[in-house]
Amino acid sequence: MAVLPFSYDRFPELDCGPFHLRQVRLDDVEAMFALHSDEEVMRYNYDPLVNIEQAEARFHMIEPEFREQRLLRWAITRKEDDRMIGTVIISNWIRPFASADLGYDLAREYWGRGIMTEILKRVLAFGFEEMGLNRIEASSAPENVGSRRVLEKLGFAYEGTLKEKWYMNGRYWDAVVMGLLRRDYLQRLEDGSTSSKKS
Repeated sequence: MAVLPFSYDRFPELDCGPFHLRQVRLDDVEAMFALHSDEEVMRYNYDPLVNIEQAEARFHMIEPEFREQRLLRWAITRKEDDRMIGTVIISNWIRPFASADLGYDLAREYWGRGIMTEILKRVLAFGFEEMGLNRIEASSAPENVGSRRVLEKLGFAYEGTLKEKWYMNGRYWDAVVMGLLRRDYLQRLEDGSTSSKKS
């Protein structure tokens, strides 16, 4: 199992303008169901949820993740009402290599507004500047052009395609692998291409 390069006494919460990133809670189940039952949101992910009971089961599956120091899963919430509208995950830490994977999703009504790009800037700052990661990797289906555009805006580079890596929604999917190194992230900061961490 991958090992975290550090431990937290409390889940690390992050601010990002009108949005707040915090730990997923039981009272997010209704919002989780709305998000993960949307076939468009889940098109390149796992099977959509079909009832609230599945959302509750998913919460109880992910609830131990932080306690067991396996991964960080943030709920993206609106500051105005604390409603969850998406998630961001940093997973698969490999301690000797200071590397990790990035995953994310967002409710459809928030697409096309640059919201995920800004949120991921904050998460990347946390990963590189506070966690001390050297490499962050993200994978997507070839058809998921929107996700790759977000990653490209953030400086991720195409590294290759893994054939039929995933089985989701009744078929095998290739995985387009993109990566960002700490030195390239810092160079972009120096060039003014992105913003650093905010408290």
